[in-house]
Amino acid sequence: MATILIVDDQAENRYLLETLLGGHGHATVPAANGAEALALAGGREFDLVIADILMPVMDGYSLCRAWRRDPRLALVPFVFYTATYTGPRDEQFGLSLGADRFLIKPMPVEELMAVLEEVLGRGPLAPAAAPVDDPAYLQEYNLALFRKLESKMAANARLEEEVRHFQNVESLGRMAGSVAHDLNNLLGPILGMAGLLLESYGDHPELHKRLATILVAAEQARSLVQGLTEFARKEATALEPVELNPLVRQAVDLLAADARPGICWDLQLEAALPPLRGTPVALGRVLMNLGRNALDATLPPGTVRITTRTLDPGRVELTVADTGHGIPPELLAKVTEPFFTTKARGRGTGLGLAIVQDIVRAHAGTLGIESEVGKGTCIRVILPVR
Repeated sequence: MATILIVDDQAENRYLLETLLGGHGHATVPAANGAEALALAGGREFDLVIADILMPVMDGYSLCRAWRRDPRLALVPFVFYTATYTGPRDEQFGLSLGADRFLIKPMPVEELMAVLEEVLGRGPLAPAAAPVDDPAYLQEYNLALFRKLESKMAANARLEEEVRHFQNVESLGRMAGSVAHDLNNLLGPILGMAGLLLESYGDHPELHKRLATILVAAEQARSLVQGLTEFARKEATALEPVELNPLVRQAVDLLAADARPGICWDLQLEAALPPLRGTPVALGRVLMNLGRNALDATLPPGTVRITTRTLDPGRVELTVADTGHGIPPELLAKVTEPFFTTKARGRGTGLGLAIVQDIVRAHAGTLGIESEVGKGTCIRVILPVR
């Protein structure tokens, strides 16, 4: 049994390593930063050190340098285990300080344990650290920390943006349910009375035109309400085996009825596609929304291609591609936001892709969008086979 010092400022990271190593028969001692680790090393012996790099008080680079300069500690193997990796220079610098290994979080458990057991078995292979006043060391040290801090700040900014997005989506979902209910109550009489008036005064050209305009506007409003209702629908639904290919054919039959003449459908469906664990209605909604978007973007003569295939034993891929006008790069990141649309006014609610993304996530899948202006768009949905 080895005694291993775990140095990381994140308590959950320390806990994971303590649990993993403890399960393999090793004793562990936690430290929240380099200074705490050195203080612990002054009163006991360790067989291995596993250290993060970006930490308060004393970072991992400084800890490794100090560790290797202490004759009593120099022969103890030292491993960096960090999530903030910006390039080979980080690894080269860490190894030049005397680290035995430079590992990137997260690693598969089996691989991580194999590396750690190997290091424990052979002991350290560390070069001597550079002198403390070496200008080259100081310059590279500062650059390495700057790269890591810059990378971590960028990652934090992305995470904060995602959190804000999910909070906005959740708030919109709650609001959408109540708004949709009230709008449906108002639209019912409008559609009903406009239809009756159109039947009664349909032979009056000017009145017919105005009543038809009212009906078109009310139908568009009803489409928006339907989108709001679908977007707000969050109830848990029992999963069941779902055959994806029949859903594709069903959606194409429905969409083809009002497609522009000259649009060609190209279905490339894998015959032996395994069934998914999902909700047929929700997955059908995904196909209808993606198919409708592809049709709206494509002018004759154009093609909408739908493909299904098995990626590996555990995943299936659905792609819906068109030869339409494409989406500008600066808008790609926004197309799944609720109420954002690239369609002309009155042509879309801006909820289609937001609903699709919500359903795909509920099925533990991923959504990817590729587009090139003037050539078309391809949307890939990857779903697990469960």
